[in-house]
Amino acid sequence: MLAVVPAAVADAGLVNLLATATEAKVQALLEAGRDCSGTPSDAVCVAVRTPVAGEPVEPFGGPRSHWGSRLARAVRAAVFEGAVLDRERRAEWDGPPVHPATVPGCELADVLTGRALQ
Repeated sequence: MLAVVPAAVADAGLVNLLATATEAKVQALLEAGRDCSGTPSDAVCVAVRTPVAGEPVEPFGGPRSHWGSRLARAVRAAVFEGAVLDRERRAEWDGPPVHPATVPGCELADVLTGRALQ
């Protein structure tokens, strides 16, 4: 997941934003009926603006901060919607497509041996 916050944020605030996004992701997954809180922090990235010398930076990124609260709501809404849509899509799925019979010249190489499968 990539989240973008349009503000310069202090290092500590950036750590807060990452935790806030992860917490919102877990909350959304649980609300969508997915008890998969062991991996929700995988691949979470929060991008912020580069601080400019002499200009203030946001010191905080927790869920009660200016940008953290916005981030939490956005992540929760997006992840929840995605989880619901995924559940609907999977409900209609009856398995992977069946590959038609092999035709001459259509060979699949074994990735471990490099030999063609027959």
